[in-house]
Amino acid sequence: MRAYIDFVKECKVFWVNTVFENTPKSRPFGAISYDDKYIYIATANTKNVCKEMIENPNVLITSIKPGTRDWIRISGVASLEDRLEKKKLLFDDNPILYQRYDSLSDPKLRVFKVEIKNVEKY
Repeated sequence: MRAYIDFVKECKVFWVNTVFENTPKSRPFGAISYDDKYIYIATANTKNVCKEMIENPNVLITSIKPGTRDWIRISGVASLEDRLEKKKLLFDDNPILYQRYDSLSDPKLRVFKVEIKNVEKY
């Protein structure tokens, strides 16, 4: 899994794809982390993507390396992650998050863990 997430990090931007009312949605993200089992991403509870991942946890993460035709598609199942140590892992790997949220306990912050179901890399 490390090679897959390192690839996504090298791309700088990745898209989180969700489904809402039978319509696909895609949004750019920039902060991602992982441990031995899950991918971690963050968003605000005020954003539609947060509500969509709660209502339908099936997600697709996609990214393409700039200047190449190398890309990745990771499908998985998202669920809310409340453990402080996982939030800290994500924030420490992506310091920009410390500027976007008041703290790891910010009431707007929602961290999702994504259990990987399939990976395609080209």
